[in-house]
Amino acid sequence: MKERTRTNLTNHRMLQLNKHNFTAVILLIFFLSVGCTTKTVYHSYQSVKETGWDRKDTLFFSLPENIAPGKYKMEIGVRNSPEYLYKNIWISIGNNWEDSLQYKTDTLELNLTDEHGKWPYQGNISNFYQSVHLYTNVPELPQQQKRIIKIVHIMRKNPIQGIQDIGIKLTAY
Repeated sequence: MKERTRTNLTNHRMLQLNKHNFTAVILLIFFLSVGCTTKTVYHSYQSVKETGWDRKDTLFFSLPENIAPGKYKMEIGVRNSPEYLYKNIWISIGNNWEDSLQYKTDTLELNLTDEHGKWPYQGNISNFYQSVHLYTNVPELPQQQKRIIKIVHIMRKNPIQGIQDIGIKLTAY
């Protein structure tokens, strides 16, 4: 009789553990699915010519028409190699959101190194660095057919060497 009671008790405990494990797995799946959802509506990088980025080489980012009107957070990404000789890069960023024929522009200084001139981000195997910069002066995105963001460098030296890619990321608030 004692043997049967022990077996029943053990089976009951295992059943309880399985219920707890099942609940834990369901909760884990729920939190991972909620935590992994992103509000990114647009994310794109454009490569710069291998011969260098010339001031005439404007990068155009055409936003898809299915992006809803509204307020968005924008990040500007820069990928560079150690050949880039400066601690920062000056760019002009513009958009045609208010008038499709005219661009409203802004001038930005993007710091690529820390205050000591060291690259704050570790390069990957291919020896490139990536930095991401929050752009806070983003106008509200209107409903319109053709919405374009354009970026050009405005450094004194032209062309500049070592910039590989420039990117834009739009995220809903």
